[in-house]
Amino acid sequence: MIEIYLFSLIILILSIFFGLKKINQKAYVLINKIQSQAENGQHHYDQIDSLLWLYHTVKPDYPFPRFRGWAASPDFLRIIVEKILAQNPKQILELGSGSSTIVLAEFLKKTKKSIKLISVDERKESYLNTFAQLKNRKLNKKVSLLFCPLTQYRTRFKNYKWYSIPEKVLKKKFDLVIIDGPSTLNDPLSRQFTLDRLRRAAASNCTFIMDDAGRPGEQEILQKWVATNKIKNLELVSSEKGTASFYLN
Repeated sequence: MIEIYLFSLIILILSIFFGLKKINQKAYVLINKIQSQAENGQHHYDQIDSLLWLYHTVKPDYPFPRFRGWAASPDFLRIIVEKILAQNPKQILELGSGSSTIVLAEFLKKTKKSIKLISVDERKESYLNTFAQLKNRKLNKKVSLLFCPLTQYRTRFKNYKWYSIPEKVLKKKFDLVIIDGPSTLNDPLSRQFTLDRLRRAAASNCTFIMDDAGRPGEQEILQKWVATNKIKNLELVSSEKGTASFYLN
């Protein structure tokens, strides 16, 4: 009889244990879901906050184009505008045109500062779309938009493709370079030779700002630049896609 009672007690204890374990598992799942939703809520709030800041600061004549996805995110654009306000660059080079070009053109239209913006794009469709938006908004005089297909370059160690930017453009001294191209669809490391191509076009105090710094390809590029002592004062700024700011060594 005692054996039966002991066996029943063990069964009861095991039932309670596994029942509580299932409850705990469900609780953990629920807690993780709540935390994820909270993080997403904060994430969306940050983008809305940056978007409102851009509207208040830039004061565009027309609504901004769509952001996020393939286009730049509001928090990245806010970082750029804040950098311009703080550093007052004279010459800006943007690699990869789009929504960011429109925002910068709107900003330059309203500011009293004498700032020249050159934006390049290797994709004909993207170039034409940006050109049409600039023209419709009467901003085409605020930006020198260039179609620069990728071309082959050779080094002692590797051949690579990069923008076919005219030599007269590369003779300028840029104070701010925005790296949001070339496209990484076919090559995740397509931006790794940017510094080699632009070193002589950068002013001594030129600031480089890279979008998508949270992606593996861009992280590998930044690690290589740091390891080979090509850049200094690297700052990783929290943003939707990750932002990196640095200077040339």
